Amino acid sequence: MTSLLLMGAAIPGLSLEPDPQRVQPAWEALDRDGDGRVALAELHPMQAAVMQLHDSNADGLISLDEYVAYDLDPGAAARIPIPASVQFRDEGPGEVGIQCLCMVDSAFY
Repeated sequence: MTSLLLMGAAIPGLSLEPDPQRVQPAWEALDRDGDGRVALAELHPMQAAVMQLHDSNADGLISLDEYVAYDLDPGAAARIPIPASVQFRDEGPGEVGIQCLCMVDSAFY
């Protein structure tokens, strides 16, 4: 037996806008040689693995623009397909609504 579960949520204050000025100090701290880019080799291996997902031109360097992309989506979740059962709604300035229509097996109750 399956049941239908409907969930919804609004996320107040969530900003999906790039903000290079806000993240630039953190990025500059990673740019140890001051060349305007962060080499993946400069980073801890765990951090480099995450940053590599955002190295859009695959040059082994993280530019400020690529770091901004990391800030907006640290786990590169935007590259994971969203199931058709999940829908996003614009709830107004600064808010995003999420609605999930999920089938739940009664064995999990």
